[in-house]
Amino acid sequence: MAAFRLRVATLIHAPRPDCVVPSASAGQGLRTVLNCYDQPVRVITSSDEFNSIDHILKTYGRRGRIQLKRLAPEKGRLYRIEDFLNAIKEGSDLVVLSMVMFTTGQLYPI
Repeated sequence: MAAFRLRVATLIHAPRPDCVVPSASAGQGLRTVLNCYDQPVRVITSSDEFNSIDHILKTYGRRGRIQLKRLAPEKGRLYRIEDFLNAIKEGSDLVVLSMVMFTTGQLYPI
């Protein structure tokens, strides 16, 4: 596990291997992160996340555990990275964004 974390940290330019926390699924990882907060956090996401992630975010939002801001795509169903950057500047604690949109195949330069 230590070697895996080191390789991933190197790949994503993380400052240390302990910044990498493997989990069995994206949903499990998301719930782990969200459950670390003792007050509602501001979360930014797209309107086209995977159903499992979308369900978790909507559930936490309904329960008042997060303040959820969902960004919609432009015409042609494509997202603009500038929209996410502007939303981050307006205030956020967490950004949940797939690197590839499963609905369109759009890639993000994250």
